[in-house]
Amino acid sequence: MLAELLKISAFLALFLLHSSILGAALLPPTLHRPTRHGLPNGFLLWFFILCLGTLGNIAVLFVLGVAGQLKLPSVLAAGGILLPLSALRALPLLRALAGRRGAASKPDLTAVASLGLIFLLSVIVALHPPGHFDDTMYQLPLARHYLEHQRIALHEYLRFPLFPQNINLLFVLGLMLDGVLLAQGFASLPLFIIAVGLVGASIWMLGTSTVGIFAGALLFIIGPIKRTLGFAYVDNGLAMFCWAATLAFLLFDNERQQRKTALYWAALAGLMAGAAAGSKYFGVVLAALIGTLLLLWRRDWRATLVYSACLIATGCWWYVRSYLISGDPIHPAGGQVFGHYLWDAGDLALQAQEQDSHGVGRNPLHIAQALKEAHVLPWLGALLGVALLKVPTQLRRLQLIFILYLAFWFFVTQVSRYLAPVFAAGCFLTVYTAYRWLAWLPTQRWLPDRRQRRIAVAAFVLLLLLGFTIERFQRYEGRMKQWDALLEQTPGYSLFTHADKLKPQYGSRLVQLGFESATYWFDGLVIGDVFGRGRYRDMLICEQGRCRPVPQHLFRYLESNNAYMLAISTRQYANLDLTAFERAGFQILMQDNQGVLFGINRR
Repeated sequence: MLAELLKISAFLALFLLHSSILGAALLPPTLHRPTRHGLPNGFLLWFFILCLGTLGNIAVLFVLGVAGQLKLPSVLAAGGILLPLSALRALPLLRALAGRRGAASKPDLTAVASLGLIFLLSVIVALHPPGHFDDTMYQLPLARHYLEHQRIALHEYLRFPLFPQNINLLFVLGLMLDGVLLAQGFASLPLFIIAVGLVGASIWMLGTSTVGIFAGALLFIIGPIKRTLGFAYVDNGLAMFCWAATLAFLLFDNERQQRKTALYWAALAGLMAGAAAGSKYFGVVLAALIGTLLLLWRRDWRATLVYSACLIATGCWWYVRSYLISGDPIHPAGGQVFGHYLWDAGDLALQAQEQDSHGVGRNPLHIAQALKEAHVLPWLGALLGVALLKVPTQLRRLQLIFILYLAFWFFVTQVSRYLAPVFAAGCFLTVYTAYRWLAWLPTQRWLPDRRQRRIAVAAFVLLLLLGFTIERFQRYEGRMKQWDALLEQTPGYSLFTHADKLKPQYGSRLVQLGFESATYWFDGLVIGDVFGRGRYRDMLICEQGRCRPVPQHLFRYLESNNAYMLAISTRQYANLDLTAFERAGFQILMQDNQGVLFGINRR
């Protein structure tokens, strides 16, 4: 466990260093020069630098993928060429930071130490076997598919092959450099970057890092993140770019009297909003919300045009690709308008039905229950914070953005992970409300000396984070030790890995029913999913609302797809008549308590 921790930490630290140098080169000098509000604090600058650098690295991976050069030598060469060029460009920023004077330039050691622990947390939570449905059903198979083809190649049998995939390219990088643990590390690393932004925002708006530190720790506790923590999901990356877009917009609003500086912040907000839109469709929602506020609230046409141009520049890649391949820029969501490609009308209807099964009724009085169902009940504090008096102006703006997106989520979809665009804002505002309430306590009576209070708070923060980090290390160390045992419990793992060994005899295609989340465990083409080209409805015989696997029909389906192995989940399709399958020409290759692996003779 310790060796893996050190190795993954080193890889991610090198990525952060590369992104820092690249991001410092990309950050416009105007944004780190003194203004009437002073120089942005170091944490806030580093946050934007990291986000810009990460976006720059993603853009390089995208270009290499389009050019068919998504392989290690090309990636290392591109990164090596960018490094010295970026370092030369970043020198003005380094000089600006080195030239800072006064009390504001003193490092916040509590924040630095806390962020160090949060970085360790981000690595620790990635050290476990994969297998949380979406990661092994879609995210990791997609990354492996790109690696195998050394380019961004369409995989028609995956559920969402044309979705925005900015964060998926980081998973490709992780698999390329080391393997699945590093890919999972790239999924959790954005939580550390978000924490840097939370600390910077806290110092900027409140003059203290405490709120930002606690908000960063809260990220690891709220349900939507905790449920998929350390698995290869894109939601944390989406949250990172959304937080960057939100803060850049707030800084635009803060600097609107300084016209040139404000336009640069609008441009940065657009770049980050585009990065979010290129990570997941819900990034488009936040991007549209910020653009609407720019236009209607500030009525600033020039800033809106700058924002929109930057948004399109970084956000259009995947949508153009989707349109060129399918005729639908938002495949499969636009099927009713642009025509169906891999998904049909029945798939879209099933998806809508599944989405409607989440959450509670749309009555606004049920908002607390909705937050409870989404496992973000502490965010009630963020909503109650609206009633607080003497709230800093930019924090009021943040409350507005949070409430507007929360309203969209509540009335349109209540899937908990779709709150990702406001993960950071919700945690920050929640901790801010608690911070204001705690300020009413008579702390001066207990610790009259201000310096003693600061030391006590710092010690409390660090001890909590240290304890949490140690507890997580012990928990995930247990998961690493039980790697094989945990995988054996994963539905379909044993059957799919056994099928993988039989590829020389039965070929590299596997048809499956009920094991879509096991796709990653077969290193070949897996056919079968609820939606898309390999939909279950085409494999099953449905009568009177009941669908069942029929051996003769499945035999013909395998032959028509040039496949010679079939895996069926006996938990999804109980009471299989194995004798009937044998009579139809199937052979039982393996059977366990989760399902059966069949084979047919190759012709």
